[in-house]
Amino acid sequence: MTDSPKKRDLKKLLQSVEQRKYPKLNPEQRLSLCVIAKNEEKHLARCLESVEGVVDEIIVVDTGSTDNTVEIAKKYGAKVHFFEWCDDFSAARNFSIKNSTGDWILILDADEELSKDSREKIRAFLVDIGTDDIYYQLRIKNLDKNEQIVSQNYMVRLFKKNPRSFYYGRIHEYVIPTAGFINISDADVHIVHHGYKEGLKQKIIGRNLPILESISSEGDIEDNYRSFINYYIGVSNKSLGRIDEAISYLQKSIDFVKNEEKKPRFAIYPYIHLMNVLLTHNRISELKTLVEKSVKELRELEDAYEYWFYSGMVDFMAKDYVSTIQKMEKGIEVYNRKDLELFRLSNDIAIYFFNLLYLANANILIEKDDQALLILQKALDESSEKFDYYQYKFNIAKLFTLLNKIEKAIEICNELLTKVDPKSKNEVSTFLSNLYMRMNNFSKAITIQAEIHEPEKVKTNWYAIVEALENEKFFPAAEEVYSTIISLLPDETRAYMGRAVARLIQNKTVDALGDLAMARKKSDKPEEKVKVGLIYFQVGQSAQAKACIQEALVVEPLDYQAHLYLASIEQSEGRIDEALVRLNNLTEMFPEDSRGYIQLGNLLLSHQKVDEAINIYQKAKGLSPDNAYIPYTLSLCFLEKNDRDKALSSLEDARRLDPEDEDLKALYQSLVSV
Repeated sequence: MTDSPKKRDLKKLLQSVEQRKYPKLNPEQRLSLCVIAKNEEKHLARCLESVEGVVDEIIVVDTGSTDNTVEIAKKYGAKVHFFEWCDDFSAARNFSIKNSTGDWILILDADEELSKDSREKIRAFLVDIGTDDIYYQLRIKNLDKNEQIVSQNYMVRLFKKNPRSFYYGRIHEYVIPTAGFINISDADVHIVHHGYKEGLKQKIIGRNLPILESISSEGDIEDNYRSFINYYIGVSNKSLGRIDEAISYLQKSIDFVKNEEKKPRFAIYPYIHLMNVLLTHNRISELKTLVEKSVKELRELEDAYEYWFYSGMVDFMAKDYVSTIQKMEKGIEVYNRKDLELFRLSNDIAIYFFNLLYLANANILIEKDDQALLILQKALDESSEKFDYYQYKFNIAKLFTLLNKIEKAIEICNELLTKVDPKSKNEVSTFLSNLYMRMNNFSKAITIQAEIHEPEKVKTNWYAIVEALENEKFFPAAEEVYSTIISLLPDETRAYMGRAVARLIQNKTVDALGDLAMARKKSDKPEEKVKVGLIYFQVGQSAQAKACIQEALVVEPLDYQAHLYLASIEQSEGRIDEALVRLNNLTEMFPEDSRGYIQLGNLLLSHQKVDEAINIYQKAKGLSPDNAYIPYTLSLCFLEKNDRDKALSSLEDARRLDPEDEDLKALYQSLVSV
């Protein structure tokens, strides 16, 4: 037989109490949790679990749930009351307070929880000091879908129950303390809000905006409250991307309070949100106007770090980097002022971190690199704990790159790759590949490229890299890149050939011959076979060279280049007659191609058949009149015949075609000086 749900819950609660490090503080002070909920089955359990062993009573007011909200509430021992929804959050809040029996009230929404660190501390504030007018503001930390804090705000959420403690306002309801309030540091107690993770747009459209707009249309409300409502309408439209509406309502909010002698504490936030909208949508001239007039209308903005950021951004856009630095530094100073920290109703931590980012960037732009490095390191260290966002870290990496701190940028990017989604991973990988290029770590760069692109589609770029290395005679690096290509494309004949050449130049003959064997095995095109054969020929492996070329000729019997190379091999082996026959056949089969004539002429000249060579070179010259090599070889023939005038004439023809050739210049000078 199993325990009943109620008995199991009691056991769980008892175990929780036994595991507490400390006994319940101020046990004589009874604390009631009051929650209003509708269809919150996804969140409510987390909320109620967060106060187990902390509160003495749970009050859940259900406003019309059709899911398991009520059952979940009862499972955690809550006293459930029902309230007919009337588009009035204050009415529901006050109903929950009315049904509580505790000395103190803790207010949580169903999608919130009391932070773990707060559970041992919150009851320390339940002190009876002989008055009922005790109101505590708690910091609420809003999380996004990545569990990162996107913003923070203070609200009265813990107070002594008394007849004067009740909520005002149909939406974005608030308690007006009768004797002021006390801010509790978030280091002691804070609330975690999960509601920004999902469904925010639906809540705004389906619930919040209709109520706000209804209140706004009412005639008989005070300007401060009308400003408050217009502010929230503006912020709601901003969240929905309705920019013109957001700007209009935020400006209305400002207009209702800017001339008030006693301005409400929230008055800076319409200015701040309007500045944010204007900057985000690149309306810089309007932002400049707002920044300049706002601080005259509301001096309290000077104690808002957000104001200094937006003011600094106006200067940054105007390329006044010195002024940018002054204002951004002021913003950081204001952000860190302890005397202001507990009095901020809202705290958008993103503004602080982007302040650091642009401060570093401005220092880079006026070449204060050492200062920029200090700021970037601070931004990196603090953001890892408090603002661990991909795009922010990526921007830090880019700024480190501007400072030529490539290794640091690589370190950041490698860390990002372990966290980001596939789309962002491609962006980071591309950037990282370029960083490795700058570090001359080409193999690493290529390996990363292969992870984000099909190797067959980008291998042309890889060969361009290795060609540049070969041109600069960086053969060890070229060998390494070829090895990387082979590891990614093991059937790539060209890479085996390239690595063979790089190794031959470095006197790694055995390894090079192994590469040539693999290239021969992998090659399936006649032109590849011919190239492999040529390399064999150049290293004195004529038998292997001939075998490769003959394999090509089996597939392509009329491969012109293959026959030329085979003739060269035959000549090197002393089989001159065979070479002559092959070259004569080529000139007959391809009478318009000068290459066969040139090679035939060379063969004849090397065997002192000068007149025949001259005849062949003349035919080649007719086919390729712009080829400087032909008149050069003719000059050599005429020198063999001691015909200096014709030799000089041919050399002059060659020099006209290739005036920069040093060998031609030297030969010509030697003839002229005789």
